[in-house]
Amino acid sequence: MEQELLGLLGYPLGHTVSPILHRVAGESFGMDIVYLPFEVKGHCLGDALKGLQVLGFTGCNVTIPYKEEILRFVDEKSDVVELLGAANTLSFRGGRVIADNTDWEGFLSAWRDAGLCEIEGKSAVVLGAGGAADAVVYALVESGVKSVMVFNRNRDRALELIEKFKDKYPHIEGNAYSLNNHPKFANLLKSTDILINTIPVGMFPDTDRMPVKIPKKINPNLNFFDLIYNPGETMLMSQLKARGIKVSGGLGMLVHQAAFAFKKWFGLLPDAGKMHEAACKQLE
Repeated sequence: MEQELLGLLGYPLGHTVSPILHRVAGESFGMDIVYLPFEVKGHCLGDALKGLQVLGFTGCNVTIPYKEEILRFVDEKSDVVELLGAANTLSFRGGRVIADNTDWEGFLSAWRDAGLCEIEGKSAVVLGAGGAADAVVYALVESGVKSVMVFNRNRDRALELIEKFKDKYPHIEGNAYSLNNHPKFANLLKSTDILINTIPVGMFPDTDRMPVKIPKKINPNLNFFDLIYNPGETMLMSQLKARGIKVSGGLGMLVHQAAFAFKKWFGLLPDAGKMHEAACKQLE
C-alpha cells in the first residue's frame, strides 16, 4: 500500500489532533496516510512549502498564524480564498500550489451538528478578525445572517474584514469595534442571537483565560460557538453554560474542515463521526 504524505504548517502545534483525524479518514478507504505537523517560524514559511513539494507531499493544512501569510507563496486560489484572503488547505498538483478554504464549510456543519439556532435573519457578534474569523463571517453571510459585529484588538483589522464583504453582501449590517470597547459589547449581548469566538485566548495550556468578560445582562436565547477545541470546554463556554446559554466547542469544526480538506485532496468524503470519535479519545 502506497503511503500518502500530508502535513500541517503552523506555530505552535503542540495541541494538534489533525494527524489522527486524517489517519482515520484514510483507513476508511484503505489508504495509508502519513500526516506530519511542522512547527515553522514565519521567515521559513516559503521554504517549508517548497520542501513539502520536493518531498512528494499530496498537500497540507495551514493553521494559526499563517492562513493569510501563506497566500504569498501559492500559485492558484479558489474563489472563496480570493474573497477571504485566507486558506487552510493547500494541494500540490503539477508543480503548482493550489489554495482552498474548508473552514467555513466545517463551521456550518459543526454548527448544525451542535443543534444551535438557524442563522438566517439572526444577529451575530464575532470575536477576532484573523483568518478563521474570515471563514466564519463568510459562513454567516452565506447563511443569511442579518448583521455581523466584529470585535478585535486591532479595530482597523476588524473593519477590513467587514468591508471585504460589503460589496458582495450589501444588505448585511456590519460594524467593527475594539475588543476594549466593553460598553458596546455589553449592550450588544443584551439582544444578539449569536456569539462566536475565534480568538485563541483560553486554548491549552492557558485554559484559565478568556478573551472577553461576560456582562451581567445577556440575551437568554444566545447561541455560543468557541472555535477552540482543546480544552473541550473553555472557561468562556463554562461561564455561559452556567447561565443557561446553549454552547459548543470547536472540535466539530476541526473534524468537518479536515473531512472537507481530505475530499479536496482525494475526491473522497470520509466519515466525520469516526474522525470525531478518534479525536475525542486522543484529547482524553
